[in-house]
Amino acid sequence: MRYKLTDENGQTYGGCEWGPGVSHFVPGTGGLCSDGWIHVYDSPWVAVMMNPCHADFENPRLWECEVSGSELNDHGLKRGVQQCTTVREIPMPALTTEQRAEIAIRCALRVWANVDFTRWAERWLDGTDRSAAAAWGAARKADWTWAFESTAHAAHAAAGAAWGAAMSAACGGGVLEEAWEEAAKAVWAAALNAEIDIAALIEEVVENDRRAQIIEEEKCVTN
Repeated sequence: MRYKLTDENGQTYGGCEWGPGVSHFVPGTGGLCSDGWIHVYDSPWVAVMMNPCHADFENPRLWECEVSGSELNDHGLKRGVQQCTTVREIPMPALTTEQRAEIAIRCALRVWANVDFTRWAERWLDGTDRSAAAAWGAARKADWTWAFESTAHAAHAAAGAAWGAAMSAACGGGVLEEAWEEAAKAVWAAALNAEIDIAALIEEVVENDRRAQIIEEEKCVTN
């Protein structure tokens, strides 16, 4: 089973209509972003995570779909298929801004070993300091070394985008959309530089949050 995003009207680029039992077929040629492929995802979580830097649907709808023919895989973040049939609409899973930032940071840590970035990232992940001031401080300390690192550009981009996501999340308000986009960019850049099971990572973050919430609720009951 694969998963497809559409806008609130059940359409994708160019007004292509989707719905229960609707099928489309394309040649399966050219680049992934051409009209030679139909875009789908391997996981609902990946679809939600990457939407801000893919189709960027404002009010997306999510569909289970069946696919056939040739496929083109973009590092597990998006897949191109020749034929796709949307079977049924399913609920969109939700990711908070903090979860998106955490996913971005965990991906960046897989590919970027800068000491200052790592120190800030670990303190963000364990909850010690998620402030905008801490993010800015880490950026100032790390900036002069980034230019001299031999690590691939994609790894640098992943770290920068992860930092941007956390910074935007800390600021809140009108920059949350920016945080979502930066988080998606960080995941994409990291995936270019390392083999990462993005779906499993997202599910781990969500499950850890769920367990933490249960523990907090139990504390409230016992108190």
